[in-house]
Amino acid sequence: MNNLFLGKEGQEFESGKEAYFKKSAEWKKQDQEDQERLKRERNEGRSLANIRKLESLRFKHFYKAGETQERKLEIEDELAQLKQEYPEFLRKGIRTTIGYFFMLSFFLAVLVINFVLIKQPVQYLASQAFPPGSWAVTLATILLPFVIILFELGICSQLFLAQMSSSSRDEIILWQRLANVIVWVTPAMLLGTSVALYSGDEWPPEFYEFILLIAMGILAYVTDAGVVYGYARYQNAFAFFWFRINHLRREDKLRRCKKIFYRGKYQFTHACKNYEEAVNNHNQKFTTKVTFVPINVYFDDVYYEQLSISGKLSNSD
Repeated sequence: MNNLFLGKEGQEFESGKEAYFKKSAEWKKQDQEDQERLKRERNEGRSLANIRKLESLRFKHFYKAGETQERKLEIEDELAQLKQEYPEFLRKGIRTTIGYFFMLSFFLAVLVINFVLIKQPVQYLASQAFPPGSWAVTLATILLPFVIILFELGICSQLFLAQMSSSSRDEIILWQRLANVIVWVTPAMLLGTSVALYSGDEWPPEFYEFILLIAMGILAYVTDAGVVYGYARYQNAFAFFWFRINHLRREDKLRRCKKIFYRGKYQFTHACKNYEEAVNNHNQKFTTKVTFVPINVYFDDVYYEQLSISGKLSNSD
């Protein structure tokens, strides 16, 4: 009724106005739909990126745990080999440990005393071979005691190897005789040096000097005998502490590997749970479906299998 009063121009204006508002509503609706579509696409992209991140994180923890497991098996094999090679050192108590410690201390003391006793004869011999006060005398005085001690150790090591390897009786006798002779080298050098030093106007020496010379000769013989005849005990002491140190190091590495493995197991399980939830949420919200990529249950199967193997190894030891 109102349009009749507006006339033709008014009716056209009202029709254009209604068409404009209708068109504006369509544009607004289209804009809202476009914004929702863009928002949905962004959310879908973020969801897919999160799924890819969780999937790579899952494989990362999986392979890291696999490497740790391999390292753990290597350490267990090394421990089993150590126990197999040195079963006599497995159950040694504190008394044996203290005994081996003092045996090594005795060996070091013997080397120091032997070095001090042999220094004077070596210095005298070097001064006869080289110009007095030259660098060659000083170098020979330092090196020759070590060379003589190494020579003694070489002879007693060959005697030990000949006895351990069931060599021929003649070979064992040969090295035994050489060992019996070498223990007299230092006392003989001390005696010879003393006779040379006291020759001439200073001969004969004082009585206390005779006593000192006899004491030094006895000490030289004892130290040489300690080096030569105690070689087997020194080797056992060194082998014992070498075994202990390597055994403790590998046990510490094994504990750290287990700790890393358990942490990796937790991280892997947590990543799998988050990955599964992310895939389910994505498939519920978006039309683009994501296929769940499964991973075999590596941890429990392998780890409990290795636990049973370790238990069998420990029982066999």
